[in-house]
Amino acid sequence: MNSFALVLDIGGSHVTSALVDLEKRLIVDSSLQRTHVNPNLGADELLEAWSNAALETLASRSIQHVGVAMPGPFEYDTGVSKLHHKFASLHNMNVGEALQKRLNAQVPIYFGNDASLFALGEWWAGAAKGFERVIGVTLGTGLGGGFVAGGYVLYSGEGVPKDGGIWDLPYLDGIAEDYVSGPALVKNYQSKTRMI
Repeated sequence: MNSFALVLDIGGSHVTSALVDLEKRLIVDSSLQRTHVNPNLGADELLEAWSNAALETLASRSIQHVGVAMPGPFEYDTGVSKLHHKFASLHNMNVGEALQKRLNAQVPIYFGNDASLFALGEWWAGAAKGFERVIGVTLGTGLGGGFVAGGYVLYSGEGVPKDGGIWDLPYLDGIAEDYVSGPALVKNYQSKTRMI
């Protein structure tokens, strides 16, 4: 009998949900869905959008746990949001408890940094499978980085920035995310094309 996990990827403008077959290390294609979500919604609307996506994906399948990939800053062990530049309405809220109630989940809900989980996923079942050390970079509303060694996410150590993040590394007169992110690239493109 296969074992499954329900996974949610919370992006700056969407939620993607799917079931993962933990034995085959594959996404169940028929369960995959992506829904646009306005990051400026109130807490109730955000949580409703995320939990609705999860419940639609779940249907009547039994699962071992729920995994949630969240951008930071976020207290991944406690489920408390420290986000303020996006999903501001969730600041200092225990998102884990709120989702547990909305999903009526009888299984644990685990949180991890979205970029770190991307890198771990590639190590576990993707393009980086079989490699001892992996660095993953994500580009969307923000700039994310994940560092993996031997199947463990690294948040410190040689060659790993503080907290395992790259978004806030100093770059030119600001930080990396000011120059390399979806909004930064759009802004740069618009400024260059106005000059032509």
